[in-house]
Amino acid sequence: MADEAYELEALLELRERARDDAQDSLSAAVSELSRRERQVGVVRDELRRAEATRIDRCKEFDEDVARGGFAVGQVALFSGYVDRMREEERDLAEKLQAARSAVAEQSSAVQSAKRHLGEAVKLLEAVVSHKRAWEEEQTRLKQRAQAVEMDEVAARIWRKNNG
Repeated sequence: MADEAYELEALLELRERARDDAQDSLSAAVSELSRRERQVGVVRDELRRAEATRIDRCKEFDEDVARGGFAVGQVALFSGYVDRMREEERDLAEKLQAARSAVAEQSSAVQSAKRHLGEAVKLLEAVVSHKRAWEEEQTRLKQRAQAVEMDEVAARIWRKNNG
């Protein structure tokens, strides 16, 4: 009996490629999630620094005013300066919220990539299992064919010696 080629080999290769592509997609999604999480940290730190700077400047100004070194015009100028710093903080807070939303969005993409990989692995495992069963069946068929051949050889030898 001649060795037969596995008829679903092309499907097996397609399933392996699909699994590899799904693994690559998951890896890229996880990397992007990590990048976005780092961005959240960067923006959060910027916001904290801006808040701390504003608080420090206000304390310094209050101390200078308490010592009596400022005119009314300087107080108005400082008030405008503090307003600009608060506006910058609001911008950073919005940027932080956008970065957090991007993380949440990317987390969903990671979950989707994980599901896709799970499906690809499941489909591949089905074909691998089928191939394994097919190979076992081919082995059994080969063994049966060899047994039949051995029986025929034994029968010829017996007929030759006893016939």
